[in-house]
Amino acid sequence: MPSGQLSQQDIDALLSRMGPKEEEAARPSTEVLVKPYDFFHPDKFSKDHLNGLQIIFDTFARLVGPTLSSLMRGQVQVRLTSVEQLSYSEYVAQLPNPTAISLISAEPLPERFVLEINLPVAYAMIDRLLGGKGETPHRTRAVTDIEQSLFRLVVSNLLPSFALAWNPVVATEPHLEEAMFNTAFIPSAVSGTVAALALLEIGVSGVTGTMSIAMPYTVLEPVMGRINAQKWLSDTRRSGQQQEGFSPQEQLGRAVLPVTAILGTAAVSLAELTRLQPGHIIRLDSYPGQFLRVAVGGLERFNALPGVVDNRLAVQITQVLAEDGL
Repeated sequence: MPSGQLSQQDIDALLSRMGPKEEEAARPSTEVLVKPYDFFHPDKFSKDHLNGLQIIFDTFARLVGPTLSSLMRGQVQVRLTSVEQLSYSEYVAQLPNPTAISLISAEPLPERFVLEINLPVAYAMIDRLLGGKGETPHRTRAVTDIEQSLFRLVVSNLLPSFALAWNPVVATEPHLEEAMFNTAFIPSAVSGTVAALALLEIGVSGVTGTMSIAMPYTVLEPVMGRINAQKWLSDTRRSGQQQEGFSPQEQLGRAVLPVTAILGTAAVSLAELTRLQPGHIIRLDSYPGQFLRVAVGGLERFNALPGVVDNRLAVQITQVLAEDGL
């Protein structure tokens, strides 16, 4: 046999050796793919939960923007940037120090959660409330008692919007428990506690920063079954279909406007104001029998006479002050 050629016996021997390997390759694999699990960063919130929280905090952002604009008497822009889950201890560790921190309770939720606003934005809000242009200090300094009180006022005005945003899930009564500016005073949580973190971008008078809300899983655990984005979307579609039958005039007619009867006005000095005690009398610029002004939505629209109906104070409209539409 010439050198380099294989005999039939050699070929059969090679094929017999290759056969079992090809069969093994063709045999379906029974190996189980194992996904690593990080016990320090467990996943507590499903994708649907995060989508539901996205809807809630997006609603909160849209509600709180006009609220802050009215409080600041200027344009305040609030936009949701992300909703994610992370370790509560990591969240606290990454906060800048100092920063404006609020501890919020929202019954019937069992525990408190954190609402944080970057210090430059908080200072801009406080400056606006003091009549300024929304400027921030050029250097870091201690927060005064007056500034702390004004910051509490800002946060207290945010809470009704928070309650409205969470209303599809749970009827809450949020309250500001504590306000602080040092992260060292934030209560610690159980090691490994996971939190839902909402990051919002907020702009006040040209100053832009972030507002963050961290709600630990232990806070949301009682209502996790109700955080369902798909259910809310279907309910919204059904609600929209039911309202299609109302005309714009009918929908506008259901709007609510505040009506105020102005008994009179007075000008007093700050010194006189600080000396006022129960029983003191403030002299108004109106007289008995004089027409009262009635304001609708903050605009004076009517003249009226005071009276009583069913043992309740009332006014009778006597004149329209302006004929142009409300």
